[in-house]
Amino acid sequence: ESEDPDLLTALATTREKLYEAAVKAIGTEISPRDVAPDELACAEGVSMLLRSVEPTVPIKISTVELKKYFDKTKTLFKATLTPLPGNIVISVTGSGNGKIRNGHVGIFGDKENIMSNDSGTGLWKQNYSISTWVQRYKTTGGMAVHYYELTG
Repeated sequence: ESEDPDLLTALATTREKLYEAAVKAIGTEISPRDVAPDELACAEGVSMLLRSVEPTVPIKISTVELKKYFDKTKTLFKATLTPLPGNIVISVTGSGNGKIRNGHVGIFGDKENIMSNDSGTGLWKQNYSISTWVQRYKTTGGMAVHYYELTG
């Protein structure tokens, strides 16, 4: 007996739905409104993906504003230490040592890989692992690395 895919989708957590939306978006421009230029569109893109599974999420165009939103919206987001598929990873612009100008935000995929906006192309890609993210943003940039789970 096969399982009903519509029922499985209905039973999926919001984190799992976010993961599915992020995977489906690979290779596309997820911030077509271009409020932020493509090289700075990570927060806008992640906001768009979040909104696709939780319509109350506002569109934020900076990592600073997006992290503030995560921290104050405890009914939808909780800080976590677990890199599960669909969890969010963020390093905030202006929080480091100045060696890297801009922070970044992405969504965990499988095997601790991270999907995010590619600044060079403006496309959503699987373009980091935890180790490459930590190397770039924490080790080089001096930025904290925060994880959040969409729970709403």
